[in-house]
Amino acid sequence: MRERLKHLSVRGRAEFNSKYGSNPAHLILLIIAAVVAGYAVIQWLHAPTPVRLLVWFAAALIGHDLIAAPLYIGVDKLLIRAVAGADPGPVISRWRRAAINHLRFPLFVSVVTFVMWYPLILRRSDAAYFRASGQHQDRYLGNWMLVVAGLFIGSLIIFLVRLALAAGQSRTGASPRETTPLESSPTPREPGTSQP
Repeated sequence: MRERLKHLSVRGRAEFNSKYGSNPAHLILLIIAAVVAGYAVIQWLHAPTPVRLLVWFAAALIGHDLIAAPLYIGVDKLLIRAVAGADPGPVISRWRRAAINHLRFPLFVSVVTFVMWYPLILRRSDAAYFRASGQHQDRYLGNWMLVVAGLFIGSLIIFLVRLALAAGQSRTGASPRETTPLESSPTPREPGTSQP
């Protein structure tokens, strides 16, 4: 009975994936994101002015779609070229892809935090800040640089731990992932390139 229920569950998930185009978690996250965005818009519209609405949409369209998106797509292509080589091709080795992602995350978070707090980081409103709080904005640049350094160092440590674990698995024998019949590879892997 348990096996039949498991089979029906897998079959139902496969049917959902084929009709929806992704797994149920994607749909749940999409609904949550829509609810959060709707809540933000409702809160923002408590003081509606047409000028504010136009400024917000102009910033979203011009700032993101015409300026930010081409910028971060270009930076991402440069990052891939720097890590994977001049012509990475359609297939990049697992560890090169992991290295790219371990650089993408801290870079993305660093840029987002800078964009969110750049007036404080660059001391653009020091006089107003001093009037409101009695303090200057001197510490924000140093704090942001510490956060950026921590992000990159943490990402590097996690990447090195993953490499060390993969090298240890390749020395002790095939990992459980490599021994499955569907994913076994006919050629032996070099140390440090096996899948974690």
